[in-house]
Amino acid sequence: MLTVVMLNWARPSHVSMNLQRYASYGIVKQVICFNNGPSLNGIAMLPSKCVLIESSRDLGLYSRLAAASLATTNAIFHTDDDIGVPETTLNALFGFWYRAQSSCHGLYGRIVQPVYQTADVFGAVEVVLTRAVVCSRQVNNAALYAAGLV
Repeated sequence: MLTVVMLNWARPSHVSMNLQRYASYGIVKQVICFNNGPSLNGIAMLPSKCVLIESSRDLGLYSRLAAASLATTNAIFHTDDDIGVPETTLNALFGFWYRAQSSCHGLYGRIVQPVYQTADVFGAVEVVLTRAVVCSRQVNNAALYAAGLV
């Protein structure tokens, strides 16, 4: 089982659709949405698997990591509000993560050496973007801790 952590700034229609989508997946135990934008109090009834955290102002990208630290599963799926990852893809990412839990497994990889490449790269990479990535709660929390060091 895994926890989906979604970050929102200004796309309430996407949030509503993706909360419903991810809550329907068998592998998903919980969906946590951190809203950094205008209030989502007008959003339709949340599925029982969903938790909405609303901020009174934009706390930035690291709010995603903070929200994930509240997960009740060891596997975390970080995603943005503007993409909907199919259930089969999420199941595959979880399978890769399950076999190598100290690594991050995602859809948007980047090569850093000798120079940062902005094109998506598949295979072993130095960076995996949080647009769609599965990691462990321990890796998430280490990243949250390290964010304060930069």
